[in-house]
Amino acid sequence: DVNVHCSGESSCEDAVWTVAGDHKLDGYCVGETACKASRWSAPQGEANGYCSGESACEDSRWTATEGQLTMFCDSTEDTCDDAVFDPYALCSGGGASNARPGSCDAGAPTPSPPTPQPPTPVPAPTLQPPTPSPPTPNNPVDLSSVTCANYGQYVNQAGIQVTTRIGKDAGKDETFLLDVLDDNTLGALVVCDGEASCSGNVDFTMTAASKAVPVAIVCCKKDACKGNVGLTVADLATPIDVNVHCSGESSCEDAVWT
Repeated sequence: DVNVHCSGESSCEDAVWTVAGDHKLDGYCVGETACKASRWSAPQGEANGYCSGESACEDSRWTATEGQLTMFCDSTEDTCDDAVFDPYALCSGGGASNARPGSCDAGAPTPSPPTPQPPTPVPAPTLQPPTPSPPTPNNPVDLSSVTCANYGQYVNQAGIQVTTRIGKDAGKDETFLLDVLDDNTLGALVVCDGEASCSGNVDFTMTAASKAVPVAIVCCKKDACKGNVGLTVADLATPIDVNVHCSGESSCEDAVWT
């Protein structure tokens, strides 16, 4: 399953997120134009969207052809203006009525917003996740709560393969191979912290040779992962969770994640 948190002005504007197979895609868009004109697709699985902030999901498209699509659009101005939910969504929130005609199922029960709730927009959340517990061989590490505010709790934790690019242009135009080959490694974390730190032509790839472990990528500060940035995860024997956290102006703008 894939969980994406976009926090900050234009943090995921024009970004594309695609999940293959019967997997769930959750998108949390918080902040002005956070996910404007973005594209979200889980053709065979279910998808959930949470949009909060002026034009947060304006002109975006959300697709779940075979599974259920659930959308929450708060009543902030133009939150989901001209958004398309394909083929339709179970909608709630005062801003859902601004979506393209036919996008919301008027006869469906009103769902609650997807959980967990999105993080507080920039500045960093006031409530921090609890300090993570060390993983054990039978308890893979949980990377679902890694953010730009707390990744320092994880980088020195045993059992996590950590890749860091800190500073302006530190990993620009770089190819990152995320394969985990060590049996004692139970998660993979990539930290891009700095203006344009992993921007340009960047590729994050996990091949079929990798052990199946959770993956987290955090993109922090302006333009951190902006550009022709792609994430490709092979069809591993065991499904994995992928968590992407984008915080900062245009931090993941124009990125393509598949």
